[in-house]
Amino acid sequence: MGTVASAADYDLPAIQDNILLIQNSHFVPQQDMYLLYAYASGLLLNKAKLITPTYRQLSPPYIRPVNLALLPVTVTPVADLSQKPLKMRALEEVSYTGTNSAATSGVYTGIIGVSTAPTIQVPPGDVYTIRATGTTTAVVNTWTQCAMTWADSLPNGTYACVGLNAIGATARAARLIFQNQVWRPGCVANTLVSDNPNMMFRYGYLGQWGTFAGNAMPNIEFLCGAADTAQEIYMDFIRIQ
Repeated sequence: MGTVASAADYDLPAIQDNILLIQNSHFVPQQDMYLLYAYASGLLLNKAKLITPTYRQLSPPYIRPVNLALLPVTVTPVADLSQKPLKMRALEEVSYTGTNSAATSGVYTGIIGVSTAPTIQVPPGDVYTIRATGTTTAVVNTWTQCAMTWADSLPNGTYACVGLNAIGATARAARLIFQNQVWRPGCVANTLVSDNPNMMFRYGYLGQWGTFAGNAMPNIEFLCGAADTAQEIYMDFIRIQ
C-alpha cells in the first residue's frame, strides 16, 4: 500500500511482515510458492503487474481486472488464478508495480494470496459460518491483530477453516492466525456489511485454510487505511473430528 507517482510502473514497497522475508522493499519467498489471487486498487490506477526475474524472461503477469476505487467496492474485482496457480520461484524478489492513468499521484493498494501447494483439499462435511466482532483501533497501513468476540461457542472438536469474509470501514484485507501454523491465509476485505464478498474467499473455493480446536479459535489481523475501531468477520468452517 502506498502512493503511486505519475511515472509508469511505480514499484510498490512491501508492508512490513513477520512471516515473509522482505529485501529491497520486495517480498522474497524462501521456497517455491503458488500465486492464487491478486488484487490492485486505486482511483487513478491504469494497470498493475507482478515482476520477478523468472516472469521477466517471458511476460510479467498483469493483474486483471483492477479496482478503480480507493477501497474495495461492493463486488470486489480480484484476479483469480486459483484454478491454474502461477509458480513464484524461491529466493526471487517479487515486485508489484502500478501505473496511473493521469499525471498525478494517488494511493494504490496491491494484495497477493499465495500458497505452498497448488491446491489444499477441503475435507468432507457441511460448511457452517460463525461471526465475530472486534473494537481494536487499527494501526494505519499495518497488519493489526484484533481481539474478536465470537457470537457462538463451538463444541469440543477439531475444525477446518474454509473461508473468510472480513468487514471494516477502511479495511483492505484480513488474515487468520492459527496455532501451530506459520502461514496466515486471508482475503480481500469489504467496507460495508451490505457488500457482496468475492465468493472465491468463501465455502472452500480456495481449499482448506487451516485447522483449529473449538476452544482455541483463530486470531485475526486487519490491514486498514485509517485507525478503524470496528471489525467484523464471517468465518466458514467444517467439523472434522
